[in-house]
Amino acid sequence: MSLLFDWKEDFKTLFLNLKFEMLKTRKQSRLLLVSIIAIAMPFLFYIVPVIAGDPLPDTANELLSSIMGFVYLIMVLAAIFFGGDAVAVERYAKTALLIYPLPQKRTSIFLGKYISQLISSWFIVFLFYATSAAIVIYNYGIDELSEEMAKSILFAMVFMTALLSIAFFLSSIVKNPAGAMMLTFFLLFMLGPITNMILTGIDANTDWIITNYSGLITSVYRFPSQSFGPGAGGSVDFYDGVSLSLIYAGITGFLSWVFMMRQEV
Repeated sequence: MSLLFDWKEDFKTLFLNLKFEMLKTRKQSRLLLVSIIAIAMPFLFYIVPVIAGDPLPDTANELLSSIMGFVYLIMVLAAIFFGGDAVAVERYAKTALLIYPLPQKRTSIFLGKYISQLISSWFIVFLFYATSAAIVIYNYGIDELSEEMAKSILFAMVFMTALLSIAFFLSSIVKNPAGAMMLTFFLLFMLGPITNMILTGIDANTDWIITNYSGLITSVYRFPSQSFGPGAGGSVDFYDGVSLSLIYAGITGFLSWVFMMRQEV
């Protein structure tokens, strides 16, 4: 009975932490900022041709291939804003002195942070896809939305989990929040793609580089797209991408939890 009682208390504490973190995130301007970007970016591919007097692509897939090439950018922004300073900011702002000594487990605090930021990140990804779908429906009809788009968003959700976990890990080992956010951007948007390009040039294996799989969001679903962004032109496998994303999410998420548990305040 005592074990059952402990589980109930842990779940109650987790729910309270999650509610608190969601409320804190909702009050921050960064959620609104990234939401505006996620909505505005797909619209640019519709508004700019209309203003310029140019016709839209003949098929919905051609339009989607252009729009979806920027999903990775939106996901990196979400990882930076929602995970880049999630742990570091508590230590930097000295708020850890207030929340860590409370009669609750640090694991509940960590999970509350992680789940709330994951929900926020998924919300941003959903906004991007929902806006893209609305543009397709308006211009081409609802019949042009295929199951490939559903698969794309499902993979994007899994891939987003890996990117956010990496951001959390960097936030747990870097004391300065701004430094953690900059390092997240550098790793996901520069170091990963550059490493992939160098190793590809010498015919080395790049299957372990997580950014190499961002192209699955577009290319694996038969969108006739030109390669854009990290890994967009690579020959990668869907199931390998899902597996590697889950591995990255599990390992880096676990490590960020370990570092937070050992963090001194």
